[in-house]
Amino acid sequence: WSSTPNSFVDNPAPNDEAYIMKSLKNRCTPSLLLENWEMCEDLCLDFECCFRNAASCVMSNNLEDKCDKDEVYICQEFFNTDEDDYYDTAAGGSSGLAGNNDSTSNSNSNSATQPNFDEFEASMEDACSPTALTTLKGIEKCYDKCQAHLCCVPADALEKEFDCSDIYPEECNSYYACENLVSLYDLWKPPSTRYDRYAVKNAVDNACVLPSNSPVTEEWLAHCHQVCEARMCCHAHPSLGSNCEDFLGVDECEDYAACQVLIGGDERRSNSFDDVCIKEVSTNEDLFYDCEEACNKRSCCFEDEPGLSCYKMEREWCDE
Repeated sequence: WSSTPNSFVDNPAPNDEAYIMKSLKNRCTPSLLLENWEMCEDLCLDFECCFRNAASCVMSNNLEDKCDKDEVYICQEFFNTDEDDYYDTAAGGSSGLAGNNDSTSNSNSNSATQPNFDEFEASMEDACSPTALTTLKGIEKCYDKCQAHLCCVPADALEKEFDCSDIYPEECNSYYACENLVSLYDLWKPPSTRYDRYAVKNAVDNACVLPSNSPVTEEWLAHCHQVCEARMCCHAHPSLGSNCEDFLGVDECEDYAACQVLIGGDERRSNSFDDVCIKEVSTNEDLFYDCEEACNKRSCCFEDEPGLSCYKMEREWCDE
């Protein structure tokens, strides 16, 4: 098996639009831009017209429907523009994205600073970065932030009908970092169940069930995560629309039961709100922390900004 995270650089397909967009989305985020500067600059060359003072350039290169994509926004770093000008042209304005392109413009793109991004995006990228996902605590933290939005990032063809990104585009765009949780590694190919109904379950158990007193190693964690990542949605709270059991079937999700170890194991379901968020919480320190932990798992319910909140998507879960 391979536990090496997908690398768009190692297997380039520069003329493939889907490849370019996915590379911009995954490798050119604000937190990774400086590290991948040259690669991102090359990817952005196709979108230079989006940042020029000429609408004809956009039209002649068939970029009308691409300049306003979130993935392309990062390219402003290489074409001497600012955020307000970018959105003017992306929305169809005639002034262009680059603003005044006279001799006073700074022609050295390498002097551009890392772009600003809000606190929420920063927290999501930090929680769900490839580095964060190398520990059990990191995987669980990312999962807690993403569990209500797993339908935004279907991991394979079987989850196609589970995709909600067209229904909730604003919310899904805000949680783009959750894709790392479900597609960090090369897609695991489960064994055939033609002759053994339990072949998949046995393979998952072998990958994720640690013998008693065995230490958690980096290799074990990577292998278990790779085996489980495409079915993380099976472990979402039953009341969530991001629980994919109805789409995949009970048997499919039960095969991946051992994956629960990545997100807290049996303890995850042991404390309900009714058990821990009670009136004694103000005087009982243990209850207080248990209640706080339970609430943190549903933090998206309490976000004020509509695009960051999951309340519209998961009203029943939030109202609990």
